[in-house]
Amino acid sequence: MQRAESSVIANINIQFENRDLQFQLRDGVQQSIVHLLGRISTMTRRPVVTFKKPLEIDAPPGLLQKYAQQRSVYQQSVPLAPGRYRLEHRC
Repeated sequence: MQRAESSVIANINIQFENRDLQFQLRDGVQQSIVHLLGRISTMTRRPVVTFKKPLEIDAPPGLLQKYAQQRSVYQQSVPLAPGRYRLEHRC
C-alpha cells in the first residue's frame, strides 16, 4: 500500500482460471466477458466503495486451448482512509 496524505491506495487483485470461462466466437476472435462487481465496506458493513467492471478476455483463433490453461488477473486501485475493511466480489 502507498500512502497519500490522509488516504491509502489499496491495490485489489482478482485472479480467475480461464478454463472456467465460456468463450464465444465474435468477429473472428474467441471472447469471454466477465462482469465483475466489487464492494468495499467497513468492518461494521458500512459501504465505502463499489466498483463494476466488464472484463473482456480475447483469445486469437487457434490459441483457445492454450488460453484455457492460463489465468487472468484484474487489478483495481482504490484510495481508502487508513483502517480495516471488508472486500466482497462477484463475477
